Amino acid sequence: MKIALLADIHANYPAFSKVLGIAKKEKVDLYLIAGDILGFYPFPAEVLEVLKNGLEAPIIMVAGNHDRKIVKGEPFADSYTATVMAGWQRGVLDPAQLAFIAGLPEKEVLEADGRRILLLHGSPDDPLNGRLKTPEDLPEMNDADIVIFGHTHCPMVVQRNGVLWINPGAVGQPRDGDSRASMGILTLPQLEVKIIRLEYDIDLVATRWLNVSPAGLDERLVQWLREGRYPIRKERHD
Repeated sequence: MKIALLADIHANYPAFSKVLGIAKKEKVDLYLIAGDILGFYPFPAEVLEVLKNGLEAPIIMVAGNHDRKIVKGEPFADSYTATVMAGWQRGVLDPAQLAFIAGLPEKEVLEADGRRILLLHGSPDDPLNGRLKTPEDLPEMNDADIVIFGHTHCPMVVQRNGVLWINPGAVGQPRDGDSRASMGILTLPQLEVKIIRLEYDIDLVATRWLNVSPAGLDERLVQWLREGRYPIRKERHD
C-alpha cells in the first residue's frame, strides 16, 4: 500500500499540481493531507476545486491553523502578511468552498494495513498550532503507530519508541533552504518513507501573486519561495 503524504499546500497550485503528478505516477492508494491547504499564495480556489472534485485515490484531510482562521475571519496576532492574505482568500472563495474547509476536522485517526495512523497539522496536544521542530519535541505516544503532521514546513522522519513520526515538508512554502516542493510517500507494511522534492514554476506563482496581491504587502512571500526560507525575519509566519 502506498500513501501520499502532503502538508502546507498554502494555495500554491503550481506546486500542488506537480506533487499530484508524482503521486499519480507512483499509483498511490490514499492521500493524507496534514492541513494548511489555504493561506499565503494566490490559488485558493484552484486548489480547493481539485480536492472537492476528488483524485484517483481517496483523500483524508485535516485543517491547519490557516484554514481555521480563514474560515472564521480571524487575524494572525503575530503576522500582518498572513492576516492580509487570509482576508483576501476569504474574500475570493465562494460559500461552498469555505464550507468545505470549515468541515475539516482538526485530527483524524485511521487504520491502514494494520497500522493505526494519527493525522494532524500541529502536535497531538495542539492539533492546529503545536510545533514539532526537532526529534526532541516529539511526545510519548501509546495510541498510534504512525503520526503524520506538518506546520513547520520542514521534512522530518523519526522512529521513536515504536512510533513513526513523519512530516512530509511543505508542498507550497518550504522552509528548509530547499525551494522545491516537498511531499512524502509511505509504503506499508514495510514502513518505508520516501521524501520527494520537485521543481515547479515559481515564476507563475510570483506573477499571479503580484497581479492580485492586496495593497500594502511587499514581495517577501515570493522571495521566500525562491530561497526556501525566511530571508527577513521581522514577524513570525506560522
